[in-house]
Amino acid sequence: MKQLICYCNWSTISEISDELIDSTGDIIAAIDEVTQATNEGASGTTIIATKANEVVNLTEEVVDQKHKTIECADKLLDVVTIFKI
Repeated sequence: MKQLICYCNWSTISEISDELIDSTGDIIAAIDEVTQATNEGASGTTIIATKANEVVNLTEEVVDQKHKTIECADKLLDVVTIFKI
């Protein structure tokens, strides 16, 4: 078996180590930014869904009011037809 002899230059290893640490920090920062953007997107989606639900509820109220108005108009028409000359 051959023996591997490594001549280490400690300053080079230290520089490479520092670069790896810096790169790792940059990767962590990028992941944090993606996480933050994802959370903001999820929050925005929740707000949109809530507003859409409010619109649906208001639309249902408008439809109910429309039906009540039609009923009242029909009753009024019945009363008015009594007074035809």
